[in-house]
Order: sequence, then C-alpha cells, then structure tokens
Amino acid sequence: MSHTAMLEDARSAPRDRPALIHKLTEWVRRVEIGSIASDTGLASRLEVRASDGRWHTIVLYEMFDDVCLRHEYRQDGARKTIRVDLPMTVVKEMAETEILMNWKYYVERFIAGRNITY
Repeated sequence: MSHTAMLEDARSAPRDRPALIHKLTEWVRRVEIGSIASDTGLASRLEVRASDGRWHTIVLYEMFDDVCLRHEYRQDGARKTIRVDLPMTVVKEMAETEILMNWKYYVERFIAGRNITY
C-alpha cells in the first residue's frame, strides 16, 4: 500500500478504516483514520474549514510500521515533510498531544499564510 493512500479525505474513508472526527471548534477538527492494530497504518491530522465549506489539512501525521512522517501545509499548497524516527505508538501519542496543545497557534499561522513552524 502506498503511503500517500493515507491522505484521503475523512468523508471518503473506506468502511474498514473509519475516521474518528474530534471537533475542536465549528471550523477546526482533528481527524484520525486507521488504528495501531491495522496493517494499513494510521493518520492523524488537524484541519480547518474554509469559507467555501472545504476542509484543509494543516498538520498531518502518517504512521506505519516501517516509517512515520509529519507533514505541515500552507494555504498556497506548499508542504514540509519530516521523517519521525520513533515507534508508531510513540508518534501517535506525540501527534495527539502536539495537535491538542498547539492547534490555535497552527490555525492562526495557516490562515495568515505563514509556515506552521520555523
């Protein structure tokens, strides 16, 4: 399975990989697809809803047995990716903590068209 397959929209997630949507505000949510026990991996992302109703990814963690990746996005579509050399279970906890602690800051920077981190 391609690692890019995890980038699918939560609304179109296959039934065997249901999406868990954690609403942070009316316009911001954290979405999880897959599970640690799954051989298809896990994704956790922070999304913001634009005025046209479409959801845009701000931060995305992709976690597989052999690789974990963290992607940051800007409004212009630019993406910064880093490999996270930690076990999947650790990265899952790290993703949840990072998103919950920093989501307001990340949304502000995304809306302003700036990089999420330096």
